[in-house]
Amino acid sequence: MKRSHSQQITIGLGLALALLVANTVVSYRNTLKLISNQRLVTHTQQVLIELEATLA
Repeated sequence: MKRSHSQQITIGLGLALALLVANTVVSYRNTLKLISNQRLVTHTQQVLIELEATLA
């Protein structure tokens, strides 16, 4: 059964929108993870500075 051009366009736009939403979700999650990792790095650097001061 052939689909009409308007149905094909609707399906294509739907798929494009679904991919855009999926990309947005993945990007958001990755940004949150990046922020979390940066906080951990900052904390680690602060701990190392305190250890150096303690040992000095």
